[in-house]
Amino acid sequence: SIRAYIHIWSGNLSIAMPAMQDDLGITKGDLGLFLTLHGLLYGVSKFANGFVGDRVNARYFMVTGLVLSAACNIWFGFSSAVVMFGIVWMLNGWFQGMGFPPCARLLTHWIPPTQLATKMSVWNTSHSVGAGLVVIVCGYIGSWLAPDTFCCLSFICVPSFLVHYNTHMKSLCIA
Repeated sequence: SIRAYIHIWSGNLSIAMPAMQDDLGITKGDLGLFLTLHGLLYGVSKFANGFVGDRVNARYFMVTGLVLSAACNIWFGFSSAVVMFGIVWMLNGWFQGMGFPPCARLLTHWIPPTQLATKMSVWNTSHSVGAGLVVIVCGYIGSWLAPDTFCCLSFICVPSFLVHYNTHMKSLCIA
């Protein structure tokens, strides 16, 4: 699912937190604040972008959110200031919230009403799939390229998403 790509980025901070505390001297309080503000902005973004996503091309809107989230992860990977980490992670939360509204809209157009509940429930497991992939992928990448985990995920997920988009999403003729 497309949302699995987006959720790979939302869980990677939890995996990197111990190293960030040791290497950069960031406190647990700062990290807790980042995670809290990220979650709040993610929720507000899903709500606000629901209105925007209903009025624009859903496919482009979703891709824009994914690419901007990837850019935030790359930027996050190259940052070293605590304030910059916080700002970038909050922006990341906003951009990740751009994924749900267009997905929900596209699925309601794509799937017949008689199958919608089942397909939506399967689609909604992408949170769990993305979270599971984070542990595996970040753990592996982190063991080899610890400082560059955020950047590596972006360089893996964006091409994967574009392949997925070109093979599946273009079949949706929804503006």
